[in-house]
Amino acid sequence: MNFKKASLLVLMLVLMLPASFLEAKTLAPTFSTNLVLKKDEVYKASISAKKFAKQSSLSPKNFTLRWTLYKNKGLVVLIKYDNFPYQFILYKDGYKALKFNGFTLNLIDPNGIASSMNEPNLKLYFKDIKDGESDLKAKATIKLELYGDASIKKY
Repeated sequence: MNFKKASLLVLMLVLMLPASFLEAKTLAPTFSTNLVLKKDEVYKASISAKKFAKQSSLSPKNFTLRWTLYKNKGLVVLIKYDNFPYQFILYKDGYKALKFNGFTLNLIDPNGIASSMNEPNLKLYFKDIKDGESDLKAKATIKLELYGDASIKKY
């Protein structure tokens, strides 16, 4: 390939790339809050979600969240949604590119068999920890976000 053809191809790619980003929509959370929790402190709430605007909300489902251990810059988080337990490790603000920074849960289909970004989702991110060296004094900040047609009520 000669230089003119190669430069024309690069120019076309450069001009087309920004246009593709203009078409992409970013989803904005419908609810967002920062939870500050001590070790083994339980956050309890009920979550209502629906897939379509005209659909009535599904019965509220119980949601609990707590963290149990902070080790090697990772926070061990336990949640229970609709009486199904989940356990995972979150790393602060993308501690390393390959580490797990967020957790996403489909609120309509928690098993994720037919999941879609258009369905209501819950997302959790580990933001910060204060006094992380001492388990008794440590307080972790976890960002909780809801996307789609979902609402949360703390109890």
